[in-house]
Amino acid sequence: MDNGAAEAGQESGGSLREKLEAALATNATLATQVASYQAKDLISAKGYKHVTAEELQGVKLDEIEAKAAEIEQTKVAQREAVLREVLGDKVDKADLDAMVKSLVGDQGNDGAGALDRIRAIGKQAAVPVSKPEDATLFGPSKIRAAFA
Repeated sequence: MDNGAAEAGQESGGSLREKLEAALATNATLATQVASYQAKDLISAKGYKHVTAEELQGVKLDEIEAKAAEIEQTKVAQREAVLREVLGDKVDKADLDAMVKSLVGDQGNDGAGALDRIRAIGKQAAVPVSKPEDATLFGPSKIRAAFA
């Protein structure tokens, strides 16, 4: 009888372990969701155009802001490098900085606006610019194709 009373008040080690694992899994899921929401809010609040919440997945909550800024700076630098490479021999060196800033600068992340700016630069440089046919191009490849 004492044995039955002891069993009624206590759980087995296996049962407790299952509950612990379930609680840890729930906590991990909730932490991931919180991090995702925080990343989206940060991207929106800071106006980052080149960072996605998926890129910040797995980053600790206290490191999200620094990582987002790092990703944004890296992507902007990559785009600027590609534009300088593509435009370098097509335009006057004095105008190159202004053109690159016009394309990469804070003028929004709309594809139509960027394409209009590319066309305007193409006219200045006497380079015909057409919209890339391949819709799968992204990032630097899309920039190079637009100037091809």
